[in-house]
Amino acid sequence: MTVYFRPCGDLALAPLPRSRADELFLERLSAATGVKIETSDEVDYEDWMEPASMLDAALRAGVEIAVLPRERLPDAIAAPEVLIPGAPCPDMLIGRQISTDPAFFSQARLSWPPRCNDLANRYTMLEAFRNNAGRELRVAMMPGDPNFAGKPRPVFGKEPGDLSLGEALLAFAGRDCLVKQVYPAKILPLLTITPEADMDEKAAEQLFIDEVGFHFMRFEGDRDALLVQEIVTMTHETRFFVVNGEVVTGAACIEADTPRQHPEVATVLADRFEILRNSGTIVTSPEAAEKLLGFARKVAAEIAAETPDIPHFVLDACLGKDGEPLVIEMNPIAESGLYGIDAGRLFTAILEAARREPARKPAAVPVDTAAEDEETLDLASFDI
Repeated sequence: MTVYFRPCGDLALAPLPRSRADELFLERLSAATGVKIETSDEVDYEDWMEPASMLDAALRAGVEIAVLPRERLPDAIAAPEVLIPGAPCPDMLIGRQISTDPAFFSQARLSWPPRCNDLANRYTMLEAFRNNAGRELRVAMMPGDPNFAGKPRPVFGKEPGDLSLGEALLAFAGRDCLVKQVYPAKILPLLTITPEADMDEKAAEQLFIDEVGFHFMRFEGDRDALLVQEIVTMTHETRFFVVNGEVVTGAACIEADTPRQHPEVATVLADRFEILRNSGTIVTSPEAAEKLLGFARKVAAEIAAETPDIPHFVLDACLGKDGEPLVIEMNPIAESGLYGIDAGRLFTAILEAARREPARKPAAVPVDTAAEDEETLDLASFDI
């Protein structure tokens, strides 16, 4: 019973340290794993340090850990690069997945990532999201014949909607609006579209098709696939990790931050923010931290009351133009970027959740997919 860990790239090749604390961190990882860790300016700091921080948290928890090579999950588990003795725990996969990993989750009988993981991409079906979005929005079908997508299955006990994209766009006639693919998540680019008042539904849909080309046809007729929304001001963007319905840690969405930059304070959310994302303007605001944390806890409680189907997820929130918090989106907890969260808090919560999560039943015939030498996309990199 083991924590399986995948690094980002090669565990033995780390980014250049930013501080003496980073140097000590790399020395500690090297001593604990037996891996001689060298550094290079060609390794991305954030990409490498985020999963490495989760490895460090697992080491501190004293559990058995297997560092996996970049091979198919069953093969990697059978021949790990490093095996670190420790206390037994549920079989879990942490760190960065490779693209073929999900095909083997059932065969590996993992208790983490959770089975509800991908449900976070259906967040637009939740009343808790709609009631806390703080902006006008519509959830629409992908253009095309809905029969092509097959019979939709209920999600969160609800039947998917059948609003056409044209009708959703015309609700914003004469105004700019954002169109985002939420299911499957973020495969198409985020678009700004301005439907004209004299357009009909077909002409409005054509604006979308002109932007994405024939790529949309892969998702023809998918219900609740597109979020059409008002463009609003978003400041102090923050990510919260919710495990078993509880907000366990959070951090501002500052691209340069990792858990290595988490302050040594016993708080769920630090009071350090970037006013506008990627602007470089960093501020300290205890008031914003208190407001956003309270809001995240309220939304998590509303989701828990609405459905038991999604106890684990990532919630992105921000402050709007009026200074009041709103939900940006939700993301799967096993793939989302960590920013400057408290990795120890997150790992402790995941470990407890895995102990409560029944192990997957093995698939009858696992998908025999060749391993691909690339990381899965970090969904957080597509946030707005």
